[in-house]
Order: sequence, then C-alpha cells, then structure tokens
Amino acid sequence: MKQILHIFAKDSRRFWAEILISLALVAAMVRIYPSRWLEPVWAHTGFGFLAFAGGLQTLASFMNILIPLSWWLLITRVIHDERLVGDNQFWLTRPYEWKKLLAAKVLFIAAFIYLPLVIGQWVLLLEAGLDPMHSIPGLVYSLLLITGILILPLIALATVTKNFARMSLALFGVVIYVIGIAWLCSLVQSASIASPFGDRLQVVLLLLFCTVAAVLQYARRMVWLSRGLLIALLVLIAAIAVGSPDQALMNRRYPRPDAGAAAPPQLTYNPDAVLQPTAFAARRDREVGIDIPIHVSGIPEGSIVIPDDVKVVFEAVNGQRWASPWLPVYMDKFYSGDRAARVDFSMPLAVYDSLKSLPLHVEITFALSQAAKGAVASVTLPKGEFTVPDFGTCTPLKGFAYQQDDIGAIYCRSALRQPNLTFVHVYWSYKPCDGSPVEADPGVQGAAWVGSLDRAPADFGIAPVWSSNVGFTNSLNQRDYRALEPRHLCPGTPITFTQYNLTRRTQAGLGIQDFRLPALSKLRVSVSGGE
Repeated sequence: MKQILHIFAKDSRRFWAEILISLALVAAMVRIYPSRWLEPVWAHTGFGFLAFAGGLQTLASFMNILIPLSWWLLITRVIHDERLVGDNQFWLTRPYEWKKLLAAKVLFIAAFIYLPLVIGQWVLLLEAGLDPMHSIPGLVYSLLLITGILILPLIALATVTKNFARMSLALFGVVIYVIGIAWLCSLVQSASIASPFGDRLQVVLLLLFCTVAAVLQYARRMVWLSRGLLIALLVLIAAIAVGSPDQALMNRRYPRPDAGAAAPPQLTYNPDAVLQPTAFAARRDREVGIDIPIHVSGIPEGSIVIPDDVKVVFEAVNGQRWASPWLPVYMDKFYSGDRAARVDFSMPLAVYDSLKSLPLHVEITFALSQAAKGAVASVTLPKGEFTVPDFGTCTPLKGFAYQQDDIGAIYCRSALRQPNLTFVHVYWSYKPCDGSPVEADPGVQGAAWVGSLDRAPADFGIAPVWSSNVGFTNSLNQRDYRALEPRHLCPGTPITFTQYNLTRRTQAGLGIQDFRLPALSKLRVSVSGGE
C-alpha cells in the first residue's frame, strides 16, 4: 500500500496542471449546464437575452466534448509517465511491482476523474430539483457506461502507445474508424439495420477487451498481443454496427408467441378505394419506397403496441425471392380497437424492376413492443415549476405564446435518462388567459408522447440531467378552411401524465397473396436514380 500511495503522490505533484484543467472543466459544467433548463432559450422574447442564453447553452453542450478531451490529456500523461512500450521502461529498475503500479494509476484516475465527476453530477441533480439519493443506481450505471465508452479505451490506447504523439495519432485513427463505420452504414440498404442488442453488446466488448489489453500490458508488456486485441475489438464493433442481426438474435429479443400465451396484435392487409399500396422515390439513390396499408386489431384496452422493426419477404411464382434485413420502422403507435395503419420500407430499384410485373406472395413480420397503462398523475398547471412523481420536474413555457399569460408548452427534466414512456394531455381553451377560472373545451385535447420504454438505469452522458420539450397537438383552430385561430393553455388547466410500462416484446406478421407492386411514375424513377 505504501508503494501505491508513493506513486499516487508523485503523479499528483507532477501532473497538477492537467488535474487543474480537468477539475476546472467539471466545475464549469456544474456552473453553466443549468442554463439549459433554468432559462430555456425559447422561453424569452428578448433578443439580447436570447443571444446570451443561446451562447450559454452552446457552451454547456461543448462541455460534453471538452471534459473527455481533458481526460484524454490526463490519462495519457499519467500512463506514459511509466511507459509500457519501447526500451526506456525505467520503472522496472526502481523496482515497482506491476500490480501496485496499476493500482496507483487506477487510484489516480478515481481521485481526479471519477470523484469530481460524481460530485458534479450530484450537484447538478440537486440544481435540477431531482433527488440524487433515488438516482444512485443510475449514477453507478452511468459511470459504468462512461468507463466502457471513454475511460477504458483511453487507458488501453495509452498502454499500447509510446508517447503523447503516438497516442494522439492512435486517437485520430479511432476518429477515422468511426467516420468509416458511419460511411459503411450509409452504404447499407435503407440506411440502417435493426440492432436489438447492438449498443449494450458494444459496451460489454469495450469493457472486456480494453481491460484485458491494459492488464496484459502491465503484467507482461506484450505490446503486439494487446494491440491485436484492440484491433479485434474494432473489427467486432464494425461487424455489429454494419451487419444485419440473424433471426435467432431477433427471436431472442422479440420472442415468437408460445402456445397458450396471449395472442399478438392481429395484422391484415387493408386495401380499399382510398388506401392503396403506393411506390415512391426513396431518399437513397437507386431505391424505391413501398407503402402498404394494413389493419390492426386485437390490442387490449389500456395497452399500446409500438412497431420497432420490420422484415419483408417477396416470393414470385417463378422462384425469385427478395428478403429485406430487419429494418427500423417509424410508424404511429397501435392503440386498442380497430385501426388503419401504413408500413413503408425501401427496396433496390433493380429488384423492384424485376418483380413489378409478377404476382407475389408477401410476408411482413413486425418486431413489436407492447406496453400497458401504469401510474397516472394529474396536476393543476401552475405558473411556475412543478414536480410530477416518477417523471421529473417541469416548467411551463410562456415565450412565443399568443397571449402574455398563455403557456405554449412545458419543459421537463429527468435524472440520468429520458423518463418512462408517458402520454401527456391537456384540454385547450378558446378563452384567452386573463386570470379568471379556466374553461376548457373537453372535446379539444392537446397531447404529446414523451420518454422511452427502455428501462436502463441511465443513458450515456457526462451531464446527469436529461431534458424534454413537451409541445401539444391541436394548438390551432381552423375555421372555414381558412383562418387559423389559436387555442389557449392557461395556468390552472388540469394536465395529466399517464405512464406506460413494457409488458412484452413479440413478433406478429401478415401474409398477402397475389400482391402486385404498385406502379412508379417515370419522374419518380428518375429522382431515385433509375431511368
């Protein structure tokens, strides 16, 4: 222990300037970041204040970049002080035990990176009106994400590089690698592929490979083996980012319903005189978008179903077959009762041309998340800040509203992640806000969806406070198809927060016989890169 403390004290004296930079940036984040929620830019109409507040918010956003850069400097300097690469490893002659040297470096990083960060996050949660004691599991999980995504990769790179210049070059290579992965993803059909476990699996791989590489360097200084592990890590991450998940992986994330289990939503093909399949120019070059109307039923009262991903298979009578990968979809939520919906996806123009004249059998499979209504909180909308249990702290926004006392939206903040998926609704009034009792029209509802079904304790981020701008539908009243009259949202209006909790993930599909691909105009074909 004495040797560990000796090395720690030596590093603390030697790298005081780097430590000071890192601490100053964390302190600046604590001081500046509350500007993102205490004085939202859109809550004020004064252009002088608007510019000032906008500048503070921009600076607060830059802290998410500047703080990791200070960690890069600090970690690189302290690791390279006892080099693990090259012939000048003087620490071996002192001698230092590698376990104690590694423990001293870990203690240094804990003292000057983790401890200030935890203190800063705690203070920010208090500033935001959120209870840090209830967020301890989230704080721990957040540190785990930061460790896997930022700290450990920096440590691993520092252990396999000889000096700061080589470390900077390696980090530049990682930036190029990330850009390359983004470019490869852009080449993938339809721009994106579903990745049911991608993000979490990548964090696990980062934690595992970077830890092994760093420990191996301290224990054996086998540079090329450690570098090989990091290169293998990059290959695996690229495969996860670009590759399409196989059916087994999707079946694990979205199990097919077992016999005796509750039936998934019922999906059927639903063409009529108005709702017909259409073909349109996709955003990507040489692709065609297909839009198919469907009918949804069988969803229990009080539940919603969210389509996450879709997979489409076309089979022609001549044996031709085209199958899409699992693709994310951006559709409206499915509610109880009989509902009409539309699913759209993209396919290569060449495949479209080869199949458009043939009768097709189509199989469309959805990966679905089902959620049930949970806690309901009703609040009388005040003029100032208010707290919603298990949701967060909210502030009414009056800036840019139609009348001085009108509330245009609400601005909410939550601890360490987006709130649980919540349906927020109010009732608009035709009467301007004048301080008199609110008379809402019960037939004109303003609604908004906020949050996520993902219940991980925290999302990745340096700052622990997440913000949501809640804007409501139906803010304008259209009369005679001409004039748009504003509706009003006044202090004293009841506002309801209804949370939804994930109940299951499953798959549901439909089949279509003798389907014909809809015609695509020549103009649209040329836009999409065809004729």
